[in-house]
Amino acid sequence: MSRRSGDSIKPLRRAASSNQVRHYRIRVPNIWKIIAGRTESAHRRGGIRGFQQVTTELSFFLPLYNEEANVRAVAGQAVAALERSGLNWELILVDDGSTDATAARAEELCRNPGVRLESHPSNRGYGAALKTGFGAARGDLVGFCDGDGQFDPADVGKLLALIEGNDMVIGFRRQRAEGSSRALPSRVWAALAGALLGFSPRDLDCGFKLFRAGFVRSLDLESEGGFISAEIMAKASKLGARIAEVGLEHYPRRAGSQTGLNPLVVARAFWDLLRLYGRLRSWPR
Repeated sequence: MSRRSGDSIKPLRRAASSNQVRHYRIRVPNIWKIIAGRTESAHRRGGIRGFQQVTTELSFFLPLYNEEANVRAVAGQAVAALERSGLNWELILVDDGSTDATAARAEELCRNPGVRLESHPSNRGYGAALKTGFGAARGDLVGFCDGDGQFDPADVGKLLALIEGNDMVIGFRRQRAEGSSRALPSRVWAALAGALLGFSPRDLDCGFKLFRAGFVRSLDLESEGGFISAEIMAKASKLGARIAEVGLEHYPRRAGSQTGLNPLVVARAFWDLLRLYGRLRSWPR
């Protein structure tokens, strides 16, 4: 008896017991559950989506130090903003050796497959936290905002809108939420650093920036402390980077405490400023 081409699928029907048929019918949906689980675990991050490798397009991180009262809310806002971006994203929480429950609360947030934690065993400084975030990022774009709740992570959309054709986009605070006791020293510092290092952004220390990943890695950042913002701007300016700026809202801190005016932090920043000034003088113009 001749066999038609479509008959090749018929062996399941021959001499198979009812138990065997049920066996095959049970296993097939289980396979799809496994695939679906792998797909969900790779949601919006570099991993497997179906059978294809997914490239992370945007890495976003939050530098954190003793932010136990803020980390959940800020990370939640960041996840919502990244979802709205339409990009394949990851969120990195960088704990800089916090002495409170920041790390534990950040670990809980990693139940979301798009969130992961990078921790320093001890406090190393703001610059070290940024360098850890840049180094851990897998995306073609990498951005950050401070994890103290004074910026709205939803504003990442404003920076993304300007990154085309630029190497970096930096925010500036339309109106600083802190009082003059903090704003005035910050302006003096920015003016001094800009005069020595040759740049003039509207808001040197604004903690909301976005970069092309390859570009920010080319800066070979060294500072471990608060000087890192000036180092970024100085080196970017020397390299002739294409930089865009965008105005952002700034909100009062609701919990935790500022560290920027700590005398040790200030002294370290001035020392780093003088060292970089000496090195940049030998750079080609």
